[in-house]
This record gives sequence, C-alpha cells and structure tokens, in this order.
Amino acid sequence: MKPLLPQAAPLISYDKLVMELVGTFALTYVGCMSIVYSDVNSMTLNGVGLSSALVLIVFMWFGLDISGAHYNPAITIALIIVKQVNWYTGLMYVGSQFAGALMGAGTVYVQLSHAIMERVKDKSMMGIPRTTAPPNETGAIWGELLGTYAIMFVYMATCTMHNSKRVAGVGGAAVGFSVFVATMTVGELSGGGFNPARSLAPAILLGKIEKDQFTHFFGPIIGAALASMFYKYMFVEDEDDAKDDEHERQLRELGAASLNRLNDTSGVY
Repeated sequence: MKPLLPQAAPLISYDKLVMELVGTFALTYVGCMSIVYSDVNSMTLNGVGLSSALVLIVFMWFGLDISGAHYNPAITIALIIVKQVNWYTGLMYVGSQFAGALMGAGTVYVQLSHAIMERVKDKSMMGIPRTTAPPNETGAIWGELLGTYAIMFVYMATCTMHNSKRVAGVGGAAVGFSVFVATMTVGELSGGGFNPARSLAPAILLGKIEKDQFTHFFGPIIGAALASMFYKYMFVEDEDDAKDDEHERQLRELGAASLNRLNDTSGVY
C-alpha cells in the first residue's frame, strides 16, 4: 500500500553517521591503548604517534567518500565555520564522534586488567592524553592549537571538495602523517590529543574532568577554526570572484573571436 503523503528524505544519511562513529571509535581505542602501552614502558612516543597515524590513514581511505572522514569534532566545527558542512550535519557528526569515542574508551576500560590499571593510575589513567614534560598550561594549549592547526590545514588542502579531484587518494596519508609529525613535535608539551572527542572520552568515563581537559577541548577547536578560515581566505576562490573570472574569460574569448572575424573580412578585400 502506497503512503498517502510522499515520504520525506532524511536530512542526513545514516551511513555517514555510522562511518564517523566507527572511525572515531577506532581512533580513540588505538590512541588510548597506545598511551597505556607507553605508560607500562612497552611503547615510545614514536609508537604512540605512529599507531594513531596509521589507524587514521586506514579509516580515512575508505571513509573519505562516505562522510568526509572527520573523526574529530574540531575538524567538523571548523568546516561548519567555513560553510563546507551545514550546521545540522555538523551537530550530528559531533554527536556520532563523541558516541564512538566513548565506546572506544569504554572498550579499553573493559579490557584492561586491574594490575595494569594500578600501574598506570598515576600516569595517563586509561589513555587520557598527558604531558611528559614539566606541566606548562600555556605550552600545552599552544601545542594543541598549533598541532591541530597543522592537521586541519592539511585536511583542507587534500580532503575538501576544493581539491578533491586534484589530490584524490592522497588525503588519508597526508592527514595521517601530519598527526604523526604533530605528535612528535608538540606531543610532549600538550599530550598530543588534537581531538576533543578522543581526549575527553576516557576522562569522562573515569570522572577525571580537570583543567587539562579544557586544554584538550578548546585548543584543538581554536586551532582547527583558525586553519580553516586562513586556508579558505588564502586559497579557496570565492563564488563571486569565480563568476567574475568566468565573465572576464568569456569576454576575452568573444573579443578574440570578433578580432578573428574582422581579420578574415579584411582579407577578402
């Protein structure tokens, strides 16, 4: 039996939300576990950065064409600001990302034995990003801001519609490598979170919301927003400018065609 009224199309397809949830789950799970391994002296900072970079590369390769492969509320919010993503889709993405991050952190919590939890309780506490250098709040927030700025800039250059055809297939590796470089550069200062959902999820589950979590929340969002606005201002052509350039090109072509006809007519006489 056909419905009496036409069915309204969903405002956003569920496969995009599932992709964001699954990708953020994987990123949070691997990120938290790698820090735990680092705390029990089974992995270095290089390993932490490389593991996060590799899982991000994998999930970006098959998620980029589905959801855009954000996996990070800072990236989504930055894209809302520059109007690459509408606000409704963005809010749904952020909700999916936090849900995936909480599921990833919860899986880590279930898997860790009591003995391991005792060994890391004075360190990262289940993969919460932490600094290995002496505490410095200014250095930490600048580290999160600058690290996420670099990651967002690379994302804008390789994964947005503006450059999708020109750099197809490069975005996942480029963004993943930028995460690795950012972790190696400022990871010891800030903890190398660069992702509010991934950083806050284990802290929320453990009830450890402290001032460090505000650094890992606001630092990435500010850095990503600044990078997206700067990239759009410098490298993305405005629609009005594009129309003007197209109009000028058409005028040049029309003038050239008229000149050719004039030359042909002059040749007859």
